Amino acid sequence: MSPERSPAVGAEWSHAWSAALDDLELEVDRAEAMLRADALPAAGLPGETTWRPPALPPIPPDMVERARGIHARQLDVAARMTRRLGDLGRQSALTDRIETGRVRPRAQLVDRAC
Repeated sequence: MSPERSPAVGAEWSHAWSAALDDLELEVDRAEAMLRADALPAAGLPGETTWRPPALPPIPPDMVERARGIHARQLDVAARMTRRLGDLGRQSALTDRIETGRVRPRAQLVDRAC
């Protein structure tokens, strides 16, 4: 029996994948909680350290659905964060106009050929 096919190695890989998915799920949970709270946590943003993908073999078939569910949640959180950033930009521009009574100056391009 090859080392890749041995039950001990298979169990180790399964455990490693389970731990990696647990970590990903925890990060998604934190990001979702931050979005629900509408404020940054006092402890800082989740995932502030550089993430390095674990050196794992292909995912075991019995964990594929869980991984897909986590991935779908990650995509949802990313879309919601993108919308939130757009909202914050619009709110900031509105606040600037309210405080100063004028629109922020923008660069003007002059076509000297005309």
